[in-house]
Amino acid sequence: MTKNKRPGRESIHPEQTDQPPLALGVRRGMLTTVKGAVLLSKGTLKIGGETIDEFRSRIGEELGVSDWLTITQEMIDKFSEATLDPDPMHIDPEWCAENSPFRTPIAFGFMTLSLLIYLLHDVMQFRSQGASAGENPQYGLNYGFERVRLMSPVPANARIRGRFVLADIKERNPGEYLQTMDVTVEIEGQRKPALVAQWLSMFVTEQGHERVSMTAAAD
Repeated sequence: MTKNKRPGRESIHPEQTDQPPLALGVRRGMLTTVKGAVLLSKGTLKIGGETIDEFRSRIGEELGVSDWLTITQEMIDKFSEATLDPDPMHIDPEWCAENSPFRTPIAFGFMTLSLLIYLLHDVMQFRSQGASAGENPQYGLNYGFERVRLMSPVPANARIRGRFVLADIKERNPGEYLQTMDVTVEIEGQRKPALVAQWLSMFVTEQGHERVSMTAAAD
């Protein structure tokens, strides 16, 4: 089974990945597990079919490594346009050849950071659900970072990948699970990573959705 190819990524077969086969391509109810996907089912958080307590037992474990993603100049240019930041260090090869210490355009640091979602979805993938489709509301929210360090520039046309370690997961409120992930974004052929971060995500089940909705309405 070959995975669908997305821009800038390499297609692989399950037997070619160096990651453990955590329910790769298995469907469980409304959600598809990919390399150990997070599952939210009837108010109970599960990962790859595990209960929340079983998932907590994996704290400190590496959950997976994404496929390599090529950072093209076109991607960098589009990020420049979207963020209204025409810095020549990122988008002008001639300027870089003459003036940049890196001699070639590099990705924006915030661009590399923004790709964490893409890289994580290659390791842990879930589909948000909504009541409009007759489903119990279940979804994930980006909660921010405890720590981020941009360690090395990513040159145009370099390949990166994300390495994800479960640092913690706890129930903050009924039906709201705060996950802390230690993340390293590696650059192919380099020992020093592009970035390291401690990333926070909130997974909300139907029970938590009621409180989140009330909070949002009050604001």
